[in-house]
Amino acid sequence: MRVYKTPEIRNVAVVGHGASGKTSLVDALAFVAGTSKRHGSVKDGTALTDYTPDEIERKYSINLAIGVAEWMDTKLNLIDTPGYLDFTGEALAGVYAADGGVVVVSATGGVEVGTEKVWDYCEDRGIPRLFFVSLMDKEHADFEKVYRQIKQRLTPKVIPVEIPVGEGPDFHGIINLFSKKCHLYKKGTKAGEYEEGDVPAEYQGRFDQYSKELIERIAETDDTHEGGDGAGRAVPAVLRGGGADLRDASPLVQDGRAVPRAARASAGGGAEVGERGAAHAEGGGRRAVRRTGVQDDVRAARR
Repeated sequence: MRVYKTPEIRNVAVVGHGASGKTSLVDALAFVAGTSKRHGSVKDGTALTDYTPDEIERKYSINLAIGVAEWMDTKLNLIDTPGYLDFTGEALAGVYAADGGVVVVSATGGVEVGTEKVWDYCEDRGIPRLFFVSLMDKEHADFEKVYRQIKQRLTPKVIPVEIPVGEGPDFHGIINLFSKKCHLYKKGTKAGEYEEGDVPAEYQGRFDQYSKELIERIAETDDTHEGGDGAGRAVPAVLRGGGADLRDASPLVQDGRAVPRAARASAGGGAEVGERGAAHAEGGGRRAVRRTGVQDDVRAARR
Protein backbone atom coordinates (compact mmCIF):
# COMPACT_ATOMS: atom_id res chain seq x y z
CA MET A 1 0.00 0.00 0.00
CA ARG A 2 1.45 3.35 -1.01
CA VAL A 3 1.84 6.26 1.36
CA TYR A 4 -1.09 8.67 1.10
CA LYS A 5 -1.11 12.39 1.80
CA THR A 6 -3.68 13.69 4.29
CA PRO A 7 -6.08 15.11 1.63
CA GLU A 8 -6.19 11.64 0.04
CA ILE A 9 -7.47 9.91 3.19
CA ARG A 10 -11.12 9.62 4.26
CA ASN A 11 -12.51 8.20 7.52
CA VAL A 12 -16.08 6.94 7.14
CA ALA A 13 -18.28 5.55 9.93
CA VAL A 14 -20.75 2.84 8.91
CA VAL A 15 -23.61 3.09 11.38
CA GLY A 16 -27.14 1.79 11.82
CA HIS A 17 -29.43 -0.43 13.86
CA GLY A 18 -28.32 -3.93 14.78
CA ALA A 19 -28.59 -6.55 12.01
CA SER A 20 -29.15 -3.91 9.32
CA GLY A 21 -26.29 -5.21 7.20
CA LYS A 22 -23.36 -2.94 8.12
CA THR A 23 -20.72 -5.64 8.47
CA SER A 24 -21.88 -7.40 5.31
CA LEU A 25 -21.65 -4.11 3.44
CA VAL A 26 -18.11 -3.48 4.69
CA ASP A 27 -17.08 -6.99 3.69
CA ALA A 28 -18.60 -6.62 0.22
CA LEU A 29 -16.96 -3.25 -0.37
CA ALA A 30 -13.57 -4.59 0.67
CA PHE A 31 -13.98 -7.50 -1.73
CA VAL A 32 -14.93 -5.27 -4.66
CA ALA A 33 -12.13 -2.81 -3.92
CA GLY A 34 -9.64 -5.67 -3.99
CA THR A 35 -8.47 -5.24 -0.40
CA SER A 36 -9.96 -8.59 0.57
CA LYS A 37 -9.46 -11.64 -1.61
CA ARG A 38 -12.51 -13.45 -0.30
CA HIS A 39 -16.15 -12.55 0.17
CA GLY A 40 -16.93 -13.33 3.80
CA SER A 41 -20.24 -13.86 5.58
CA VAL A 42 -21.55 -12.99 9.04
CA LYS A 43 -23.63 -16.17 9.02
CA ASP A 44 -20.59 -18.34 8.28
CA GLY A 45 -18.39 -16.50 10.77
CA THR A 46 -16.01 -15.30 8.03
CA ALA A 47 -16.91 -11.59 7.89
CA LEU A 48 -13.88 -9.35 7.59
CA THR A 49 -14.51 -7.11 10.61
CA ASP A 50 -16.25 -9.62 12.92
CA TYR A 51 -13.30 -11.78 13.89
CA THR A 52 -13.31 -12.14 17.69
CA PRO A 53 -14.62 -15.45 19.10
CA ASP A 54 -17.64 -13.74 20.70
CA GLU A 55 -18.60 -11.94 17.49
CA ILE A 56 -18.26 -15.07 15.40
CA GLU A 57 -20.36 -17.09 17.87
CA ARG A 58 -23.09 -14.47 18.34
CA LYS A 59 -23.07 -13.31 14.70
CA TYR A 60 -23.15 -9.60 15.42
CA SER A 61 -20.56 -6.88 16.02
CA ILE A 62 -19.50 -6.09 19.56
CA ASN A 63 -16.41 -3.97 18.98
CA LEU A 64 -15.63 -1.09 16.69
CA ALA A 65 -13.49 -2.31 13.79
CA ILE A 66 -11.52 -0.31 11.23
CA GLY A 67 -10.99 -1.45 7.65
CA VAL A 68 -8.83 -0.06 4.88
CA ALA A 69 -9.40 0.11 1.14
CA GLU A 70 -7.89 1.95 -1.79
CA TRP A 71 -10.24 3.38 -4.42
CA MET A 72 -9.74 6.03 -7.10
CA ASP A 73 -6.42 7.20 -5.63
CA THR A 74 -7.97 7.58 -2.19
CA LYS A 75 -7.35 5.62 1.00
CA LEU A 76 -10.58 4.91 2.82
CA ASN A 77 -10.66 3.98 6.48
CA LEU A 78 -14.06 2.38 6.92
CA ILE A 79 -15.20 2.24 10.56
CA ASP A 80 -17.58 -0.68 11.14
CA THR A 81 -19.63 0.04 14.27
CA PRO A 82 -21.89 -2.17 16.43
CA GLY A 83 -25.60 -1.53 16.01
CA TYR A 84 -27.12 -2.81 19.24
CA LEU A 85 -27.62 -0.24 21.98
CA ASP A 86 -25.60 -2.27 24.50
CA PHE A 87 -22.51 -1.24 22.54
CA THR A 88 -23.59 2.24 21.44
CA GLY A 89 -20.48 3.80 22.96
CA GLU A 90 -18.47 2.13 20.22
CA ALA A 91 -20.70 3.68 17.57
CA LEU A 92 -20.35 7.10 19.17
CA ALA A 93 -16.56 6.78 19.18
CA GLY A 94 -16.61 5.80 15.51
CA VAL A 95 -18.72 8.80 14.53
CA TYR A 96 -16.43 11.22 16.36
CA ALA A 97 -13.40 9.84 14.51
CA ALA A 98 -15.08 10.08 11.09
CA ASP A 99 -15.20 12.66 8.31
CA GLY A 100 -18.53 11.30 7.08
CA GLY A 101 -21.05 8.54 7.69
CA VAL A 102 -22.96 5.81 5.87
CA VAL A 103 -26.27 5.20 7.64
CA VAL A 104 -27.40 1.67 6.79
CA VAL A 105 -31.17 1.09 6.90
CA SER A 106 -32.71 -2.34 6.38
CA ALA A 107 -35.26 -2.52 3.56
CA THR A 108 -37.32 -4.88 5.71
CA GLY A 109 -36.98 -3.26 9.16
CA GLY A 110 -36.87 0.38 8.10
CA VAL A 111 -35.90 3.15 10.52
CA GLU A 112 -35.49 1.66 14.01
CA VAL A 113 -34.43 2.88 17.43
CA GLY A 114 -30.76 2.29 16.71
CA THR A 115 -31.05 4.20 13.43
CA GLU A 116 -32.43 7.24 15.23
CA LYS A 117 -29.70 7.01 17.86
CA VAL A 118 -26.78 6.99 15.43
CA TRP A 119 -28.48 9.70 13.36
CA ASP A 120 -28.43 11.92 16.44
CA TYR A 121 -24.72 11.16 16.89
CA CYS A 122 -24.06 12.26 13.31
CA GLU A 123 -26.20 15.37 13.76
CA ASP A 124 -24.29 16.37 16.89
CA ARG A 125 -21.01 15.83 15.08
CA GLY A 126 -22.23 17.67 11.97
CA ILE A 127 -20.77 15.21 9.47
CA PRO A 128 -22.18 14.55 5.97
CA ARG A 129 -24.17 11.34 5.60
CA LEU A 130 -25.24 8.90 2.92
CA PHE A 131 -28.12 6.46 3.44
CA PHE A 132 -27.68 2.91 2.19
CA VAL A 133 -30.84 0.79 1.97
CA SER A 134 -29.68 -2.78 2.53
CA LEU A 135 -31.25 -6.23 2.23
CA MET A 136 -33.24 -5.29 -0.88
CA ASP A 137 -33.28 -8.93 -1.97
CA LYS A 138 -35.05 -10.11 1.21
CA GLU A 139 -38.74 -10.90 1.45
CA HIS A 140 -40.93 -7.91 2.38
CA ALA A 141 -38.26 -5.41 1.28
CA ASP A 142 -39.86 -2.01 0.61
CA PHE A 143 -37.68 0.86 -0.62
CA GLU A 144 -40.56 3.35 -0.83
CA LYS A 145 -41.58 2.69 2.77
CA VAL A 146 -38.02 3.14 4.02
CA TYR A 147 -37.66 6.39 2.07
CA ARG A 148 -40.86 7.77 3.62
CA GLN A 149 -39.72 6.77 7.11
CA ILE A 150 -36.39 8.52 6.65
CA LYS A 151 -38.14 11.71 5.58
CA GLN A 152 -40.64 11.55 8.43
CA ARG A 153 -38.42 10.38 11.30
CA LEU A 154 -34.89 11.52 10.45
CA THR A 155 -34.73 14.37 7.96
CA PRO A 156 -36.86 15.85 5.17
CA LYS A 157 -33.64 16.95 3.46
CA VAL A 158 -32.97 13.62 1.80
CA ILE A 159 -32.95 12.87 -1.92
CA PRO A 160 -32.63 9.52 -3.73
CA VAL A 161 -29.71 9.05 -6.08
CA GLU A 162 -30.46 5.43 -6.96
CA ILE A 163 -33.70 3.47 -6.97
CA PRO A 164 -34.03 -0.33 -7.08
CA VAL A 165 -35.22 -2.47 -9.96
CA GLY A 166 -37.46 -5.07 -8.35
CA GLU A 167 -37.77 -5.83 -4.66
CA GLY A 168 -37.41 -8.96 -2.56
CA PRO A 169 -36.38 -12.06 -4.52
CA ASP A 170 -37.03 -10.09 -7.73
CA PHE A 171 -34.41 -7.43 -6.93
CA HIS A 172 -31.87 -7.42 -9.77
CA GLY A 173 -30.57 -3.92 -10.38
CA ILE A 174 -30.71 -0.17 -9.78
CA ILE A 175 -31.48 2.97 -11.76
CA ASN A 176 -28.97 5.79 -11.35
CA LEU A 177 -30.70 9.16 -11.37
CA PHE A 178 -27.51 11.00 -12.32
CA SER A 179 -26.54 8.92 -15.34
CA LYS A 180 -30.19 8.17 -16.22
CA LYS A 181 -29.17 4.58 -16.86
CA CYS A 182 -30.32 1.22 -15.53
CA HIS A 183 -27.72 -1.16 -14.11
CA LEU A 184 -28.88 -4.78 -14.23
CA TYR A 185 -26.72 -7.17 -12.25
CA LYS A 186 -25.26 -10.14 -14.05
CA LYS A 187 -26.51 -13.47 -12.73
CA GLY A 188 -24.22 -15.06 -10.19
CA THR A 189 -22.11 -11.94 -9.72
CA LYS A 190 -20.27 -11.46 -6.45
CA ALA A 191 -18.47 -8.24 -7.30
CA GLY A 192 -21.35 -6.13 -8.54
CA GLU A 193 -20.80 -6.46 -12.28
CA TYR A 194 -23.74 -5.17 -14.26
CA GLU A 195 -25.03 -4.47 -17.72
CA GLU A 196 -25.96 -0.86 -18.42
CA GLY A 197 -29.07 0.02 -20.38
CA ASP A 198 -31.93 2.47 -20.65
CA VAL A 199 -34.57 2.88 -17.96
CA PRO A 200 -37.21 0.13 -18.39
CA ALA A 201 -40.59 1.42 -19.58
CA GLU A 202 -42.35 0.11 -16.46
CA TYR A 203 -40.01 2.21 -14.26
CA GLN A 204 -40.13 5.41 -16.32
CA GLY A 205 -42.86 7.00 -14.20
CA ARG A 206 -41.02 6.25 -10.97
CA PHE A 207 -37.78 7.52 -12.48
CA ASP A 208 -39.42 10.80 -13.59
CA GLN A 209 -40.90 11.29 -10.11
CA TYR A 210 -37.58 10.90 -8.30
CA SER A 211 -35.65 12.86 -10.94
CA LYS A 212 -37.98 15.82 -10.50
CA GLU A 213 -37.50 15.66 -6.74
CA LEU A 214 -33.72 15.42 -7.15
CA ILE A 215 -33.53 18.45 -9.45
CA GLU A 216 -35.78 20.56 -7.27
CA ARG A 217 -33.83 19.73 -4.13
CA ILE A 218 -30.47 20.54 -5.73
CA ALA A 219 -31.85 23.74 -7.27
CA GLU A 220 -32.86 24.90 -3.79
CA THR A 221 -29.29 24.68 -2.52
CA ASP A 222 -27.23 25.50 -5.65
CA ASP A 223 -26.68 29.07 -6.86
CA THR A 224 -24.71 28.15 -9.99
CA HIS A 225 -27.65 27.11 -12.19
CA GLU A 226 -27.97 28.89 -15.52
CA GLY A 227 -30.47 26.79 -17.45
CA GLY A 228 -33.82 25.04 -17.16
CA ASP A 229 -35.34 21.61 -17.63
CA GLY A 230 -38.00 22.69 -20.11
CA ALA A 231 -40.72 22.89 -17.47
CA GLY A 232 -39.83 26.25 -15.96
CA ARG A 233 -37.54 24.79 -13.28
CA ALA A 234 -33.97 25.97 -12.89
CA VAL A 235 -31.38 23.20 -13.22
CA PRO A 236 -27.86 23.45 -11.74
CA ALA A 237 -25.25 23.55 -14.48
CA VAL A 238 -23.63 20.35 -13.23
CA LEU A 239 -26.84 18.40 -13.88
CA ARG A 240 -27.28 19.45 -17.48
CA GLY A 241 -25.81 17.40 -20.29
CA GLY A 242 -27.21 14.11 -19.00
CA GLY A 243 -25.50 14.35 -15.61
CA ALA A 244 -22.13 13.28 -17.01
CA ASP A 245 -20.16 15.51 -14.63
CA LEU A 246 -21.72 13.95 -11.55
CA ARG A 247 -21.40 10.45 -12.89
CA ASP A 248 -17.71 10.88 -13.64
CA ALA A 249 -17.10 12.33 -10.20
CA SER A 250 -18.92 9.57 -8.33
CA PRO A 251 -16.66 7.19 -6.34
CA LEU A 252 -19.42 4.57 -6.29
CA VAL A 253 -19.24 3.43 -9.92
CA GLN A 254 -16.09 2.58 -11.85
CA ASP A 255 -15.09 0.19 -14.63
CA GLY A 256 -18.55 -1.28 -14.88
CA ARG A 257 -18.71 -2.20 -11.21
CA ALA A 258 -21.19 -0.79 -8.72
CA VAL A 259 -19.27 -0.41 -5.49
CA PRO A 260 -22.01 -0.04 -2.85
CA ARG A 261 -24.09 -2.77 -4.46
CA ALA A 262 -21.41 -5.43 -4.33
CA ALA A 263 -23.38 -8.25 -2.75
CA ARG A 264 -27.06 -9.12 -3.14
CA ALA A 265 -27.32 -9.79 0.59
CA SER A 266 -26.43 -6.16 1.28
CA ALA A 267 -27.53 -4.50 -1.94
CA GLY A 268 -30.05 -1.76 -2.33
CA GLY A 269 -30.93 1.69 -3.52
CA GLY A 270 -29.28 4.79 -2.13
CA ALA A 271 -30.22 8.19 -0.82
CA GLU A 272 -27.91 10.87 0.42
CA VAL A 273 -27.97 13.94 2.64
CA GLY A 274 -25.40 16.41 3.91
CA GLU A 275 -24.11 19.88 3.22
CA ARG A 276 -20.47 18.95 2.81
CA GLY A 277 -20.92 16.07 0.37
CA ALA A 278 -21.54 12.35 0.49
CA ALA A 279 -19.26 9.98 2.31
CA HIS A 280 -17.07 7.63 0.26
CA ALA A 281 -17.64 4.02 1.31
CA GLU A 282 -15.26 1.13 1.02
CA GLY A 283 -13.21 -0.92 3.47
CA GLY A 284 -10.77 -3.68 4.32
CA GLY A 285 -9.72 -5.66 7.40
CA ARG A 286 -9.16 -4.24 10.84
CA ARG A 287 -5.86 -6.00 11.15
CA ALA A 288 -4.64 -4.26 7.99
CA VAL A 289 -4.90 -0.80 9.58
CA ARG A 290 -1.65 1.12 9.19
CA ARG A 291 -2.79 4.65 10.03
CA THR A 292 -2.49 5.02 13.78
CA GLY A 293 -4.09 8.46 13.69
CA VAL A 294 -7.54 6.96 13.25
CA GLN A 295 -7.07 4.66 16.20
CA ASP A 296 -5.84 7.59 18.30
CA ASP A 297 -8.96 9.57 17.36
CA VAL A 298 -11.18 6.65 18.38
CA ARG A 299 -9.46 6.24 21.71
CA ALA A 300 -9.74 9.97 22.39
CA ALA A 301 -13.47 9.91 21.58
CA ARG A 302 -14.01 7.00 23.97
CA ARG A 303 -12.42 8.99 26.79
